[in-house]
Amino acid sequence: MNIKQSPPGFVNVGGPLIQKLQSQLNSLGFKAGEVDGVWGQRTINAIKGWQQDKQLQDDGIIDDNAWTDLMQVPVPPLFERALQLTGAWEGTGYSEANGNFDGQGITWGVVGFTWANGELQGILREIKSLFPAVFTGAFGPLESTIINVLSDSLPGQMTWARSISINGGNNIESRWASAFKALGNDPNVQAIENAHAQHYWTAGANLAQQFDLASDAGLALCFDIAVQNTITHNMIDEIQQQTQGFAEADKLPIIAHVVAEHANPRFFNDVLKRKMTFVLGQGTVHGDRYDISCWGIG
Repeated sequence: MNIKQSPPGFVNVGGPLIQKLQSQLNSLGFKAGEVDGVWGQRTINAIKGWQQDKQLQDDGIIDDNAWTDLMQVPVPPLFERALQLTGAWEGTGYSEANGNFDGQGITWGVVGFTWANGELQGILREIKSLFPAVFTGAFGPLESTIINVLSDSLPGQMTWARSISINGGNNIESRWASAFKALGNDPNVQAIENAHAQHYWTAGANLAQQFDLASDAGLALCFDIAVQNTITHNMIDEIQQQTQGFAEADKLPIIAHVVAEHANPRFFNDVLKRKMTFVLGQGTVHGDRYDISCWGIG
């Protein structure tokens, strides 16, 4: 694993693991600044300061040895590293919410949990059951409304979700956006989100097994597929037939193209570019360039 500065023009790594790095560096007296999960110059300088203190090469790179020495915990598993990347592409982090731009009603959370399939409602009920004070504190005067919505039928819930969508569905009304943001900023809620994201990792790992993939890129690709795309038995059969006897490196682009071809035609290019980023190691997703090796994948 290497977590490091991206090349010029590429998006820097960011997310929960960077928050943990920043928090630890700050606790040790190396000033990483605000614990915001953003890999910026202050974070790089803090890492280099720690490396100098340890008489290590001050290259600002966090490899396996640097992580275990600095953090005093094992290297984060591939799931956590892939979650940062796919979470960045989903664009909502732990707390932001999108509206009905894609027909999903509301999309919220670290891997973009959606309203249309009922998963987001289930997470909200879980939060309310386990952490009622957090739920009440986040929704405040909106709590009675969201409770009533959660007790409605799915068609009624979708009507409500569409009613609070604004800006072509790219956002939801500000009062609701603030409530969901407050909810997602709570560490207990983030732990629940991670647990639900683990379900997608399990699904992705199952896909990787069916396609006989073992690399970081292959596993991370399958996780991203599980999060973003609907995979049918027919698609699995199609991929297996087209990749039979192929080396893994030759399977990955076929998988990327099959998944994109079965996506909503509106999003074909977006899906293909996103999936090919795992194949090539670099790519453009939602208009931004990424080098996944800098995110600890590969």
